[in-house]
Order: sequence, then structure tokens, then C-alpha cells
Amino acid sequence: MNKFTFNTTEEINVPEKISEQSIGQDKALDIIKKAAKQRKTCFIDRRSWYW
Repeated sequence: MNKFTFNTTEEINVPEKISEQSIGQDKALDIIKKAAKQRKTCFIDRRSWYW
């Protein structure tokens, strides 16, 4: 019952941009992009964000 199409993690493609590596954090990513356009600093915490 293997649901994955890969055998090892070496076969998984990881995006170059850190912003594209986030999973399920779309709203947080929008905030970070907006802050970057305004040349502001963001602190990224590893805890889950609840909006």
C-alpha cells in the first residue's frame, strides 16, 4: 500500500527558493512577500501559525 511514487528522499525535488519550500502556509507566505516588497524584516518561527 505504498502511496508514494518515490523510493528514497533523494528522488524528491526541492525548490531553490525558500519561500517555495513551505507547505500549507499560504497566508504566511503572502505576508512575507508583502513585507519583502516594503523592505521590512520578518521573523519566521517554526511553530504552526493559526489564523
